[in-house]
Amino acid sequence: MHRMPVESLEERTVEVLGLPAAVDEELLFLYFENKRRSGGGPLVSVEKKGDRAILVFEEAEAAAQVLFQKGTTFCIMWS
Repeated sequence: MHRMPVESLEERTVEVLGLPAAVDEELLFLYFENKRRSGGGPLVSVEKKGDRAILVFEEAEAAAQVLFQKGTTFCIMWS
């Protein structure tokens, strides 16, 4: 039987700092689950506290891709 290695929670977790107050957990989910925009993938959870958030991805590879993205910036547009 072939078993895939179990990825630790630490390997699947990314901390995001310096978030504007207008960025909520829903926006973080939408952005970081969008592989084209963030390099990420499916998230297990997002916890925002103040100007920081903890993202837990389903797979360590998605977390690693987010960390290697250059110039990730949030642009908040008001209508």
